[in-house]
Amino acid sequence: MRVTIFLGFLLLSSAAPAEVYRCIKGGIKVFTDEPCSRQAQPHQLPALSTVPSIEGVDLAGQYDARIDQGRHQRDQQDKAWLKQHREGQARDKRNRAAIADKRVLKGMSANETRLALGSPDEVEYSGGIERWIYRRGNKRRVVSLSNGEVTSTGGR
Repeated sequence: MRVTIFLGFLLLSSAAPAEVYRCIKGGIKVFTDEPCSRQAQPHQLPALSTVPSIEGVDLAGQYDARIDQGRHQRDQQDKAWLKQHREGQARDKRNRAAIADKRVLKGMSANETRLALGSPDEVEYSGGIERWIYRRGNKRRVVSLSNGEVTSTGGR
């Protein structure tokens, strides 16, 4: 029974509009929900300002479209990165196998070439191209590098 009365009182008290009273206490203007004196009158508050919605504009839809576009761009970037990563892994695997077989492949770095064939016997520079010359007996092998990467290889 007490709970029912309490809930009823709670519902009635929350449904009643709140009144605001303006009082001067100690020379300071104070706003309160309780009257300061018996003659106190509720203070009239100005109406709340509102911004009317724009007809025909679906802000939530625009937001969702921006989120979807960002997600799509991120997915495309992730896909490109993954492709590049897999190509790099395949290249590294191919180059490691070539190094183990003492072979040089186009696209290998200068360091990978050294690992495969050792240090060159001679190095020539011409027009931004490095030519590493290896001599093994009467055979000669030339590896051309540009920007630290093998561009061609051949022997005589």
